[in-house]
Amino acid sequence: MRRSRLGTAAVVTFTALSVAASVAHGRSAPARFVPEHPAIINGAVVTAADYAARWNAMAAVVASANGVTALCGGVVIDERTVLTAAHCTYGISGAPLAASSVNVVVGRRVANTTDGDKVSVLSITRHPAFNHTTLHDDIAVLRLTRTPTVAITPITTTSAADESWWGAGAGLLRGTSAVGPWIAGWGAVNGAGSSFPAELHEAQVPIGSDASCASAAAPGHGANFDGDSMLCAGVPGTATGTGVDACQGDSGGPLIVGDGAGGWRLVGLTSWGQDCGGRYYGVYTRVGRFASWIEPLRYHASATPPVDSAPPSVTPPAPGTGSGSGTPPASGTPTGPATPPPNPAGTTPPAGTTPPPASGTIAPGEGDGPAPGASTIGPITIPAVAAAGRPPSRPTMFRVVSRSSDRVTIAWRAATDDGRVTSYRVLVRTARGWRLFRTVTGTRLGVRIAHGRTSTFRIQAVDDGGQRSALSGVLIARPA
Repeated sequence: MRRSRLGTAAVVTFTALSVAASVAHGRSAPARFVPEHPAIINGAVVTAADYAARWNAMAAVVASANGVTALCGGVVIDERTVLTAAHCTYGISGAPLAASSVNVVVGRRVANTTDGDKVSVLSITRHPAFNHTTLHDDIAVLRLTRTPTVAITPITTTSAADESWWGAGAGLLRGTSAVGPWIAGWGAVNGAGSSFPAELHEAQVPIGSDASCASAAAPGHGANFDGDSMLCAGVPGTATGTGVDACQGDSGGPLIVGDGAGGWRLVGLTSWGQDCGGRYYGVYTRVGRFASWIEPLRYHASATPPVDSAPPSVTPPAPGTGSGSGTPPASGTPTGPATPPPNPAGTTPPAGTTPPPASGTIAPGEGDGPAPGASTIGPITIPAVAAAGRPPSRPTMFRVVSRSSDRVTIAWRAATDDGRVTSYRVLVRTARGWRLFRTVTGTRLGVRIAHGRTSTFRIQAVDDGGQRSALSGVLIARPA
Protein backbone atom coordinates (compact mmCIF):
# COMPACT_ATOMS: atom_id res chain seq x y z
CA MET A 1 0.00 0.00 0.00
CA ARG A 2 1.14 3.47 -0.67
CA ARG A 3 1.53 5.27 2.56
CA SER A 4 -0.27 8.57 2.93
CA ARG A 5 -2.27 8.21 -0.22
CA LEU A 6 -6.04 8.25 0.07
CA GLY A 7 -7.34 8.56 -3.47
CA THR A 8 -10.79 7.42 -4.54
CA ALA A 9 -11.72 4.16 -2.88
CA ALA A 10 -13.13 1.37 -4.97
CA VAL A 11 -16.80 0.54 -4.58
CA VAL A 12 -17.10 -2.56 -2.43
CA THR A 13 -19.92 -3.82 -0.25
CA PHE A 14 -19.54 -6.15 2.68
CA THR A 15 -23.19 -6.42 3.60
CA ALA A 16 -22.65 -9.97 4.77
CA LEU A 17 -20.17 -8.65 7.29
CA SER A 18 -22.67 -6.01 8.37
CA VAL A 19 -20.33 -3.24 7.35
CA ALA A 20 -22.11 -1.81 4.31
CA ALA A 21 -22.19 1.98 4.40
CA SER A 22 -24.40 4.52 2.70
CA VAL A 23 -22.51 7.35 1.04
CA ALA A 24 -24.09 10.56 -0.18
CA HIS A 25 -21.96 13.63 -0.68
CA GLY A 26 -23.40 15.56 -3.60
CA ARG A 27 -23.43 12.57 -5.89
CA SER A 28 -25.13 9.21 -5.66
CA ALA A 29 -22.69 6.46 -4.82
CA PRO A 30 -22.73 2.97 -3.34
CA ALA A 31 -20.85 2.09 -0.19
CA ARG A 32 -17.11 2.73 -0.16
CA PHE A 33 -14.16 1.48 1.78
CA VAL A 34 -11.64 4.06 2.83
CA PRO A 35 -8.18 2.57 3.12
CA GLU A 36 -6.66 3.23 6.51
CA HIS A 37 -4.51 0.15 6.54
CA PRO A 38 -3.52 -2.87 4.19
CA ALA A 39 -4.65 -5.92 1.35
CA ILE A 40 -2.82 -8.58 -0.63
CA ILE A 41 -0.83 -7.09 -3.53
CA ASN A 42 -0.10 -9.27 -6.56
CA GLY A 43 -1.70 -12.25 -4.91
CA ALA A 44 -4.55 -14.48 -6.09
CA VAL A 45 -8.16 -15.26 -5.22
CA VAL A 46 -8.51 -18.00 -2.62
CA THR A 47 -10.56 -20.79 -4.20
CA ALA A 48 -13.09 -22.79 -2.21
CA ALA A 49 -10.69 -25.75 -2.19
CA ASP A 50 -7.75 -23.65 -1.00
CA TYR A 51 -9.94 -21.99 1.62
CA ALA A 52 -10.78 -25.41 3.06
CA ALA A 53 -7.15 -26.54 2.91
CA ARG A 54 -5.40 -23.41 4.21
CA TRP A 55 -7.71 -20.69 5.49
CA ASN A 56 -10.39 -22.41 7.53
CA ALA A 57 -9.14 -20.52 10.61
CA MET A 58 -9.25 -17.10 8.88
CA ALA A 59 -11.47 -14.51 10.56
CA ALA A 60 -12.73 -11.02 9.79
CA VAL A 61 -12.67 -8.63 12.75
CA VAL A 62 -15.39 -6.00 12.36
CA ALA A 63 -15.52 -3.04 14.73
CA SER A 64 -17.94 -0.11 14.90
CA ALA A 65 -17.43 3.11 16.86
CA ASN A 66 -18.30 6.78 16.40
CA GLY A 67 -20.15 6.17 13.14
CA VAL A 68 -17.27 4.30 11.50
CA THR A 69 -16.86 0.59 10.83
CA ALA A 70 -13.40 -0.95 10.49
CA LEU A 71 -12.38 -4.28 9.01
CA CYS A 72 -9.25 -6.23 9.94
CA GLY A 73 -8.13 -9.81 9.66
CA GLY A 74 -7.77 -12.29 12.48
CA VAL A 75 -7.12 -15.97 13.06
CA VAL A 76 -8.93 -18.58 15.18
CA ILE A 77 -6.62 -20.46 17.57
CA ASP A 78 -9.32 -22.39 19.47
CA GLU A 79 -13.09 -22.56 19.41
CA ARG A 80 -13.57 -19.25 21.23
CA THR A 81 -10.26 -17.40 20.83
CA VAL A 82 -9.10 -15.18 17.98
CA LEU A 83 -5.77 -13.39 17.58
CA THR A 84 -5.46 -10.08 15.74
CA ALA A 85 -3.19 -7.03 15.69
CA ALA A 86 -3.53 -4.80 18.76
CA HIS A 87 -3.78 -1.71 16.55
CA CYS A 88 -7.00 -3.16 15.08
CA THR A 89 -8.68 -2.80 18.47
CA TYR A 90 -8.55 1.01 18.60
CA GLY A 91 -11.09 3.40 17.11
CA ILE A 92 -10.80 6.52 14.98
CA SER A 93 -10.31 8.68 18.07
CA GLY A 94 -7.40 6.54 19.22
CA ALA A 95 -9.38 5.22 22.17
CA PRO A 96 -9.52 1.45 22.84
CA LEU A 97 -12.63 -0.19 21.41
CA ALA A 98 -15.06 -1.83 23.81
CA ALA A 99 -15.57 -5.55 23.28
CA SER A 100 -19.29 -4.86 22.74
CA SER A 101 -18.46 -2.90 19.56
CA VAL A 102 -16.50 -5.75 17.94
CA ASN A 103 -17.71 -8.86 16.10
CA VAL A 104 -15.78 -11.70 14.48
CA VAL A 105 -16.97 -13.36 11.26
CA VAL A 106 -15.71 -16.88 10.58
CA GLY A 107 -16.35 -19.43 7.85
CA ARG A 108 -16.73 -16.83 5.12
CA ARG A 109 -14.50 -16.70 2.04
CA VAL A 110 -16.49 -14.14 0.03
CA ALA A 111 -17.40 -11.04 1.99
CA ASN A 112 -20.68 -10.14 0.33
CA THR A 113 -22.35 -13.47 1.12
CA THR A 114 -24.19 -14.83 4.14
CA ASP A 115 -21.81 -17.74 4.63
CA GLY A 116 -20.30 -18.46 8.00
CA ASP A 117 -21.17 -17.09 11.40
CA LYS A 118 -20.84 -13.70 13.06
CA VAL A 119 -20.01 -13.91 16.76
CA SER A 120 -19.80 -11.08 19.27
CA VAL A 121 -16.66 -10.53 21.32
CA LEU A 122 -16.69 -11.10 25.08
CA SER A 123 -13.32 -9.53 25.90
CA ILE A 124 -10.31 -7.88 24.28
CA THR A 125 -6.87 -8.23 25.83
CA ARG A 126 -4.13 -6.13 24.24
CA HIS A 127 -0.52 -6.85 24.98
CA PRO A 128 0.44 -4.53 27.86
CA ALA A 129 3.61 -3.39 26.06
CA PHE A 130 1.88 -2.54 22.78
CA ASN A 131 3.17 0.79 21.47
CA HIS A 132 1.11 2.79 18.96
CA THR A 133 4.13 4.66 17.65
CA THR A 134 6.60 1.80 17.17
CA LEU A 135 4.05 -1.04 16.83
CA HIS A 136 6.15 -3.21 19.09
CA ASP A 137 4.10 -6.05 20.65
CA ASP A 138 1.25 -5.57 18.16
CA ILE A 139 -1.01 -8.40 19.26
CA ALA A 140 -4.40 -8.78 20.95
CA VAL A 141 -6.48 -11.74 22.13
CA LEU A 142 -10.24 -11.70 21.44
CA ARG A 143 -12.43 -14.07 23.44
CA LEU A 144 -15.75 -14.86 21.77
CA THR A 145 -19.09 -15.01 23.59
CA ARG A 146 -19.85 -18.46 22.14
CA THR A 147 -18.53 -21.21 19.93
CA PRO A 148 -19.26 -20.51 16.23
CA THR A 149 -21.92 -22.63 14.59
CA VAL A 150 -19.72 -23.45 11.58
CA ALA A 151 -16.99 -26.06 11.52
CA ILE A 152 -13.56 -24.49 11.98
CA THR A 153 -10.15 -26.06 12.36
CA PRO A 154 -8.24 -23.73 14.72
CA ILE A 155 -4.63 -23.15 13.80
CA THR A 156 -1.83 -24.03 16.20
CA THR A 157 0.34 -21.10 17.22
CA THR A 158 4.11 -21.29 17.41
CA SER A 159 6.18 -20.83 20.56
CA ALA A 160 9.68 -19.57 21.22
CA ALA A 161 10.88 -23.16 20.88
CA ASP A 162 9.49 -23.40 17.35
CA GLU A 163 11.92 -21.10 15.55
CA SER A 164 12.34 -23.52 12.67
CA TRP A 165 8.86 -22.55 11.52
CA TRP A 166 10.09 -19.09 10.55
CA GLY A 167 13.72 -19.85 9.79
CA ALA A 168 15.27 -19.24 13.23
CA GLY A 169 16.41 -15.75 12.25
CA ALA A 170 17.88 -16.86 8.92
CA GLY A 171 14.63 -16.57 7.01
CA LEU A 172 12.52 -19.13 5.18
CA LEU A 173 12.23 -19.37 1.42
CA ARG A 174 9.08 -20.21 -0.47
CA GLY A 175 8.33 -23.89 -0.79
CA THR A 176 5.50 -25.98 -2.17
CA SER A 177 1.92 -24.86 -1.71
CA ALA A 178 1.76 -27.20 1.30
CA VAL A 179 4.61 -25.27 2.92
CA GLY A 180 4.07 -21.63 1.97
CA PRO A 181 4.73 -19.34 3.76
CA TRP A 182 1.30 -17.80 3.04
CA ILE A 183 -0.54 -14.57 3.89
CA ALA A 184 -4.20 -13.76 3.22
CA GLY A 185 -6.73 -10.96 3.62
CA TRP A 186 -9.59 -8.94 2.19
CA GLY A 187 -7.40 -5.85 1.94
CA ALA A 188 -6.49 -3.71 -1.05
CA VAL A 189 -5.22 -5.44 -4.17
CA ASN A 190 -3.44 -2.41 -5.61
CA GLY A 191 -0.67 -0.26 -4.20
CA ALA A 192 -2.84 2.86 -4.17
CA GLY A 193 -5.17 1.16 -1.70
CA SER A 194 -8.20 1.93 -3.86
CA SER A 195 -9.38 -1.51 -4.99
CA PHE A 196 -10.83 -3.94 -2.46
CA PRO A 197 -11.98 -7.45 -3.36
CA ALA A 198 -15.01 -9.28 -2.05
CA GLU A 199 -13.15 -12.59 -2.23
CA LEU A 200 -10.37 -13.50 0.17
CA HIS A 201 -6.94 -13.16 -1.49
CA GLU A 202 -3.71 -14.96 -0.67
CA ALA A 203 -0.04 -14.84 -1.58
CA GLN A 204 2.95 -17.07 -1.01
CA VAL A 205 5.84 -15.07 0.45
CA PRO A 206 9.32 -15.86 1.78
CA ILE A 207 10.20 -14.83 5.34
CA GLY A 208 13.20 -12.51 5.47
CA SER A 209 16.16 -12.96 7.78
CA ASP A 210 16.31 -10.80 10.89
CA ALA A 211 19.51 -9.23 9.54
CA SER A 212 17.91 -8.22 6.25
CA CYS A 213 14.84 -6.86 8.06
CA ALA A 214 17.03 -4.74 10.33
CA SER A 215 19.16 -3.42 7.46
CA ALA A 216 19.05 0.34 7.00
CA ALA A 217 18.80 -0.20 3.24
CA ALA A 218 15.67 -1.44 1.46
CA PRO A 219 14.04 -3.88 1.81
CA GLY A 220 14.93 -3.59 5.51
CA HIS A 221 13.38 -1.16 7.99
CA GLY A 222 16.47 -0.24 9.98
CA ALA A 223 15.99 0.61 13.63
CA ASN A 224 12.19 0.44 13.19
CA PHE A 225 12.43 -3.35 13.03
CA ASP A 226 12.34 -5.08 16.41
CA GLY A 227 13.67 -8.62 16.09
CA ASP A 228 12.15 -9.57 19.43
CA SER A 229 8.53 -8.95 18.45
CA MET A 230 8.55 -8.67 14.64
CA LEU A 231 9.16 -10.75 11.51
CA CYS A 232 9.58 -9.57 7.91
CA ALA A 233 8.08 -11.31 4.90
CA GLY A 234 7.31 -10.65 1.26
CA VAL A 235 8.92 -10.22 -2.12
CA PRO A 236 10.10 -6.62 -2.45
CA GLY A 237 9.33 -5.01 -5.79
CA THR A 238 9.67 -1.50 -7.16
CA ALA A 239 8.20 1.82 -6.14
CA THR A 240 5.38 1.16 -8.62
CA GLY A 241 4.14 -1.82 -6.62
CA THR A 242 5.46 -4.86 -8.48
CA GLY A 243 6.14 -6.86 -5.32
CA VAL A 244 3.87 -9.24 -3.44
CA ASP A 245 2.68 -7.86 -0.14
CA ALA A 246 -0.14 -7.22 2.28
CA CYS A 247 -1.92 -3.88 2.17
CA GLN A 248 -4.73 -1.80 3.66
CA GLY A 249 -7.31 -4.03 5.30
CA ASP A 250 -4.99 -7.01 5.87
CA SER A 251 -3.89 -6.00 9.37
CA GLY A 252 -4.24 -8.75 11.94
CA GLY A 253 -4.37 -11.47 9.31
CA PRO A 254 -2.21 -14.61 9.55
CA LEU A 255 1.23 -15.49 8.23
CA ILE A 256 1.26 -19.29 8.18
CA VAL A 257 3.77 -22.04 7.39
CA GLY A 258 2.83 -25.64 6.54
CA ASP A 259 4.48 -28.90 7.54
CA GLY A 260 4.11 -30.27 4.01
CA ALA A 261 1.53 -32.83 5.16
CA GLY A 262 -1.56 -30.65 5.54
CA GLY A 263 -0.78 -29.12 8.94
CA TRP A 264 -0.33 -25.37 9.49
CA ARG A 265 1.30 -23.21 12.13
CA LEU A 266 0.73 -19.53 12.84
CA VAL A 267 4.02 -17.62 12.83
CA GLY A 268 2.91 -14.03 12.30
CA LEU A 269 0.12 -11.44 12.26
CA THR A 270 0.07 -8.65 9.67
CA SER A 271 1.25 -5.53 11.48
CA TRP A 272 2.78 -2.72 9.41
CA GLY A 273 4.84 -1.77 6.38
CA GLN A 274 6.13 1.12 4.36
CA ASP A 275 4.29 0.51 1.13
CA CYS A 276 2.10 -2.01 -0.67
CA GLY A 277 4.12 -4.18 -3.01
CA GLY A 278 6.96 -1.65 -3.04
CA ARG A 279 10.64 -1.87 -2.17
CA TYR A 280 10.26 -2.90 1.46
CA TYR A 281 9.34 -6.03 3.37
CA GLY A 282 6.03 -6.20 5.16
CA VAL A 283 6.30 -6.53 8.94
CA TYR A 284 4.45 -9.10 11.05
CA THR A 285 4.08 -9.68 14.77
CA ARG A 286 6.34 -12.62 15.75
CA VAL A 287 3.63 -14.78 17.35
CA GLY A 288 6.06 -17.30 18.87
CA ARG A 289 7.44 -14.55 21.10
CA PHE A 290 4.04 -14.26 22.82
CA ALA A 291 3.20 -17.93 23.48
CA SER A 292 3.39 -17.71 27.27
CA TRP A 293 1.30 -14.53 27.25
CA ILE A 294 -1.39 -15.99 24.98
CA GLU A 295 -1.78 -19.30 26.80
CA PRO A 296 -3.64 -18.17 29.96
CA LEU A 297 -5.90 -15.88 27.91
CA ARG A 298 -7.28 -18.50 25.54
CA TYR A 299 -10.38 -20.66 25.89
CA HIS A 300 -9.19 -23.95 27.38
CA ALA A 301 -12.28 -26.08 26.79
CA SER A 302 -11.03 -26.75 23.26
CA ALA A 303 -9.21 -29.92 22.27
CA THR A 304 -6.80 -27.81 20.24
CA PRO A 305 -3.15 -28.58 21.15
CA PRO A 306 -1.75 -26.01 23.59
CA VAL A 307 0.35 -23.19 22.22
CA ASP A 308 3.58 -24.52 23.64
CA SER A 309 3.14 -28.05 22.36
CA ALA A 310 6.16 -29.60 20.70
CA PRO A 311 6.49 -29.01 16.97
CA PRO A 312 5.19 -31.80 14.74
CA SER A 313 7.50 -34.63 13.83
CA VAL A 314 7.40 -33.39 10.23
CA THR A 315 9.49 -30.23 10.23
CA PRO A 316 8.57 -27.57 7.68
CA PRO A 317 10.41 -28.16 4.41
CA ALA A 318 12.61 -25.29 3.37
CA PRO A 319 10.47 -23.28 0.98
CA GLY A 320 11.82 -23.01 -2.51
CA THR A 321 13.20 -26.54 -2.57
CA GLY A 322 10.12 -28.23 -4.01
CA SER A 323 10.81 -31.44 -2.13
CA GLY A 324 11.09 -29.65 1.18
CA SER A 325 14.69 -30.62 1.74
CA GLY A 326 17.51 -28.22 2.35
CA THR A 327 18.25 -25.32 4.66
CA PRO A 328 17.26 -21.71 4.03
CA PRO A 329 20.24 -19.49 3.26
CA ALA A 330 21.50 -17.39 6.14
CA SER A 331 20.72 -14.22 4.26
CA GLY A 332 17.04 -15.03 4.04
CA THR A 333 16.98 -13.38 0.63
CA PRO A 334 14.11 -14.67 -1.52
CA THR A 335 15.50 -16.86 -4.27
CA GLY A 336 12.36 -18.69 -5.28
CA PRO A 337 10.68 -18.80 -8.67
CA ALA A 338 11.35 -16.11 -11.24
CA THR A 339 7.96 -14.61 -10.59
CA PRO A 340 8.23 -13.01 -7.15
CA PRO A 341 5.60 -13.84 -4.56
CA PRO A 342 3.44 -11.12 -3.07
CA ASN A 343 5.32 -8.74 -0.83
CA PRO A 344 4.36 -9.06 2.87
CA ALA A 345 1.71 -6.91 4.29
CA GLY A 346 2.82 -3.45 5.00
CA THR A 347 0.29 -2.61 7.63
CA THR A 348 -0.12 0.64 9.50
CA PRO A 349 -1.84 1.45 12.74
CA PRO A 350 -5.46 2.54 12.35
CA ALA A 351 -6.26 6.11 11.67
CA GLY A 352 -6.83 8.11 14.76
CA THR A 353 -4.25 6.33 16.87
CA THR A 354 -2.59 8.60 19.37
CA PRO A 355 0.11 10.58 17.55
CA PRO A 356 3.52 11.11 19.08
CA PRO A 357 4.07 14.59 20.52
CA ALA A 358 5.24 17.21 18.04
CA SER A 359 8.51 17.53 19.87
CA GLY A 360 9.04 13.77 19.97
CA THR A 361 12.11 11.82 19.06
CA ILE A 362 13.86 12.37 15.79
CA ALA A 363 12.53 10.13 13.05
CA PRO A 364 14.79 7.49 11.50
CA GLY A 365 17.26 8.43 8.83
CA GLU A 366 16.54 8.22 5.14
CA GLY A 367 17.96 4.68 4.92
CA ASP A 368 15.51 3.40 7.52
CA GLY A 369 12.35 4.36 5.67
CA PRO A 370 9.30 5.68 7.52
CA ALA A 371 8.49 4.65 11.04
CA PRO A 372 5.69 2.12 11.64
CA GLY A 373 3.31 4.92 12.57
CA ALA A 374 3.75 6.33 9.07
CA SER A 375 3.11 3.07 7.28
CA THR A 376 0.06 2.16 5.33
CA ILE A 377 -1.26 -1.09 6.70
CA GLY A 378 -4.19 -1.36 9.01
CA PRO A 379 -7.94 -1.79 9.01
CA ILE A 380 -10.16 -0.55 6.22
CA THR A 381 -12.44 2.11 7.62
CA ILE A 382 -15.95 2.66 6.36
CA PRO A 383 -17.87 5.81 7.28
CA ALA A 384 -21.42 4.90 8.27
CA VAL A 385 -22.72 8.24 6.99
CA ALA A 386 -21.07 10.70 4.65
CA ALA A 387 -23.76 13.31 4.33
CA ALA A 388 -23.50 16.27 1.98
CA GLY A 389 -22.39 19.30 3.95
CA ARG A 390 -20.33 17.33 6.46
CA PRO A 391 -16.69 18.48 6.40
CA PRO A 392 -14.00 15.82 6.07
CA SER A 393 -12.30 14.44 9.16
CA ARG A 394 -9.01 16.02 10.10
CA PRO A 395 -5.70 14.30 9.36
CA THR A 396 -3.86 12.75 12.29
CA MET A 397 -0.34 11.70 13.39
CA PHE A 398 1.24 14.98 12.24
CA ARG A 399 4.97 14.60 12.80
CA VAL A 400 8.54 15.15 11.57
CA VAL A 401 9.83 12.03 9.79
CA SER A 402 13.33 13.19 8.82
CA ARG A 403 15.59 16.21 9.19
CA SER A 404 18.94 17.55 8.07
CA SER A 405 20.88 20.72 8.84
CA ASP A 406 18.52 22.91 6.80
CA ARG A 407 15.54 20.77 5.90
CA VAL A 408 12.76 18.75 7.55
CA THR A 409 10.17 16.41 6.12
CA ILE A 410 6.76 16.51 7.76
CA ALA A 411 4.09 13.86 7.29
CA TRP A 412 0.62 12.97 8.52
CA ARG A 413 -1.94 10.16 8.40
CA ALA A 414 -4.54 10.61 5.64
CA ALA A 415 -7.94 11.86 6.74
CA THR A 416 -10.20 8.91 7.48
CA ASP A 417 -13.08 9.67 5.16
CA ASP A 418 -15.05 8.31 2.25
CA GLY A 419 -12.73 9.19 -0.61
CA ARG A 420 -13.76 12.84 -0.90
CA VAL A 421 -10.44 14.29 0.28
CA THR A 422 -8.47 15.72 -2.66
CA SER A 423 -5.75 17.81 -0.99
CA TYR A 424 -4.23 19.08 2.24
CA ARG A 425 -3.56 22.70 3.25
CA VAL A 426 -0.30 23.18 5.13
CA LEU A 427 -0.40 26.32 7.28
CA VAL A 428 2.58 28.07 8.85
CA ARG A 429 2.52 30.44 11.81
CA THR A 430 3.75 33.97 11.14
CA ALA A 431 3.85 37.15 13.22
CA ARG A 432 0.37 37.91 11.89
CA GLY A 433 -1.10 34.51 12.55
CA TRP A 434 -1.59 31.40 10.42
CA ARG A 435 -1.16 31.65 6.64
CA LEU A 436 -1.30 29.10 3.84
CA PHE A 437 2.18 27.72 3.19
CA ARG A 438 1.39 25.12 0.53
CA THR A 439 -1.39 22.88 -0.81
CA VAL A 440 -0.37 19.25 -1.48
CA THR A 441 -2.14 16.12 -2.67
CA GLY A 442 0.02 13.65 -0.74
CA THR A 443 0.65 13.27 2.97
CA ARG A 444 4.22 14.47 3.33
CA LEU A 445 6.13 17.63 2.51
CA GLY A 446 9.78 18.67 2.57
CA VAL A 447 10.41 22.12 4.02
CA ARG A 448 13.60 24.18 4.12
CA ILE A 449 14.27 25.82 7.48
CA ALA A 450 17.37 27.87 8.26
CA HIS A 451 19.78 26.18 10.64
CA GLY A 452 19.00 27.07 14.23
CA ARG A 453 15.46 28.26 13.42
CA THR A 454 12.08 26.63 14.01
CA SER A 455 8.80 26.75 12.12
CA THR A 456 5.32 25.90 13.38
CA PHE A 457 2.77 24.14 11.17
CA ARG A 458 -0.80 22.86 11.12
CA ILE A 459 -2.68 21.01 8.38
CA GLN A 460 -6.26 20.43 7.29
CA ALA A 461 -7.93 18.21 4.69
CA VAL A 462 -9.95 19.61 1.78
CA ASP A 463 -12.66 17.55 0.03
CA ASP A 464 -13.86 17.59 -3.57
CA GLY A 465 -16.51 20.15 -2.66
CA GLY A 466 -14.01 22.58 -1.15
CA GLN A 467 -14.98 21.86 2.46
CA ARG A 468 -12.16 21.93 5.00
CA SER A 469 -11.60 19.74 8.02
CA ALA A 470 -10.77 21.00 11.48
CA LEU A 471 -7.12 21.97 11.90
CA SER A 472 -4.64 19.39 13.11
CA GLY A 473 -2.57 19.84 16.21
CA VAL A 474 0.44 22.15 16.16
CA LEU A 475 3.79 20.79 15.00
CA ILE A 476 7.02 22.60 15.83
CA ALA A 477 9.71 21.59 13.33
CA ARG A 478 13.42 22.31 13.56
CA PRO A 479 16.36 21.10 11.46
CA ALA A 480 19.02 18.85 12.90
